[in-house]
Amino acid sequence: MQMPVNDFKRRLYEPRVQYGMWISMADPVAAEISAGAGFDWLMIDAEHSPNDLRTLLVQLQAVNAYPVSAVIRPPQADAVIIKQYLDLGAQTILVPMIETAEQAEEMVDMADALRYQLLRLEAMQQAAKRLLSMPKLGQQRFARGASEHFANTSQAVWTASLYDLLSCYGDVLSTKDAETLTIASTRLYSVEEAAKRLRNLIGSSPNWTVLQHFLPTGLQSPMDLRSATASHFVASLELAREGVLRLRQDNHFAPLYMKVRD
Repeated sequence: MQMPVNDFKRRLYEPRVQYGMWISMADPVAAEISAGAGFDWLMIDAEHSPNDLRTLLVQLQAVNAYPVSAVIRPPQADAVIIKQYLDLGAQTILVPMIETAEQAEEMVDMADALRYQLLRLEAMQQAAKRLLSMPKLGQQRFARGASEHFANTSQAVWTASLYDLLSCYGDVLSTKDAETLTIASTRLYSVEEAAKRLRNLIGSSPNWTVLQHFLPTGLQSPMDLRSATASHFVASLELAREGVLRLRQDNHFAPLYMKVRD
């Protein structure tokens, strides 16, 4: 595993001034705004601010998209806290309250121990990669004397033309009992009947009258009602063309009114 380059430490060796800013707001939006302001580094303070692991994680994620180095200051020199910050992805840790040489030596020993743990982790990852790449027993290699078992897979393939399918369908239908299809009779009104009825009734209605007023009475089924309405509507158009009556409709899909032409 290739360790990422610590840009903060690399810039310390450059012959120029490094500019940075402290962040104590515990807010990812403020961290991202600061990251885009052109600083070389940002110090995310967890000692004198309400930062915890969750707020530090979202701020590191926001800063990671910008060319700026994030430095975290923990609340105290604690190996458990520092390891948690490293697990979050922090590269640089500024440990507070190092006042004596002994405390500095303890921090150096802690850093060496953490570096040793990372090396062990890298060695375990490399060993696991090598183990997974080796031939596996039962797949690439087989035990001595063991026979190789191959699975037999069969798949049926059927080919048939349209004639074959129709013939098969007809054979299946021919085995069933014959049934008689009976279509129920329906009273359908012709246009001629409707025109004759309108000629007889329109003279008794000198005022505007809705079309449904002239329909026959006693229409029971919806089919009879639709047939009578359609035939009387077509008949009214024909009589209006002949000049027998006048039609009026106030709006789209509004009722149709008629009266005898003056």
